[in-house]
Amino acid sequence: MTSPLVTLNCIPCGSSATVASLEHGAEITKRLLELGITRGTDITVLGNAPLGDPMIVRVRGCQFAIRRNEAKNILMEIA
Repeated sequence: MTSPLVTLNCIPCGSSATVASLEHGAEITKRLLELGITRGTDITVLGNAPLGDPMIVRVRGCQFAIRRNEAKNILMEIA
């Protein structure tokens, strides 16, 4: 039985999930790879900006903001 897959923008605050894949051909893919977002990486959603965008995430011990339209390109596996 496999875990459900959702995009990063659907992960609630305080939750963690593992990167299953990145959307191929998206302009943002290179930037995501440079930030260390690769298959198998755990991402924790820490919060949202006051208007809900961008979202604050922790990846490999670093915190940064990512826009929700960029987060739609990251397919996550919920543990």
